[in-house]
Amino acid sequence: MVKGFRNRLSDLIKDSLSAPAAAMFKDGRRRKTKTPPRNMCSEICESRVLLSATQLTGTAGNDVFTLTYDGAASGNVDVSISTNGRASTSMGTFSMASGLAIDGLGGTDTVKAVGTSGADVYVVSGGSLTINGSQLSLMRVENRTLAGLSGSDTYRFDTDTQLGKLT
Repeated sequence: MVKGFRNRLSDLIKDSLSAPAAAMFKDGRRRKTKTPPRNMCSEICESRVLLSATQLTGTAGNDVFTLTYDGAASGNVDVSISTNGRASTSMGTFSMASGLAIDGLGGTDTVKAVGTSGADVYVVSGGSLTINGSQLSLMRVENRTLAGLSGSDTYRFDTDTQLGKLT
C-alpha cells in the first residue's frame, strides 16, 4: 500500500511540475492540470509515522502483548508477548519517541498498556493508542487493556470510531 501511495505521489508531483499553471489549448481554452488531493499532507504525514515506527507482529494464535512504559514520550517501553497462555517472553525495549506498530495477525489478540506511577495520559481511537505522547498503531488486535497504575491518570476516547473491546 505504501509503494502504491509513493507512486501516486510521485506522479502527482511530476504532473504538477511539468505543466504550467495557466496552460492553454490551441483554441484558447484553459487546460485542467492535475493537483494533489486536499488530504495529501495528512496522507504523507501518516505514511511517515508508519515508516518510522517499530513494527512488531504476533502469531496465528491468541497473543497478549504487554507494553510497560517508563515515563514521558522521550522514555522507553518494554514489550513482551505471551501466546496461547504460555509464559511471557521479551520482544525488547524500544524508544517511545519513534512509536510502535503492532499487528496481531491471527487469533484473538490483546494489547495491555501498563502506565507509570505518575499522571499518565491515554488517548484511544479506532486503530491506535497514544500513551504519554507515544503513538501505538494497532492492526488485527481485538482487545485493549489500559492499566494506569497509581497517579492521576487521564483517559480520552474518540467515540467517532470503532474502539474494539476495552478493559
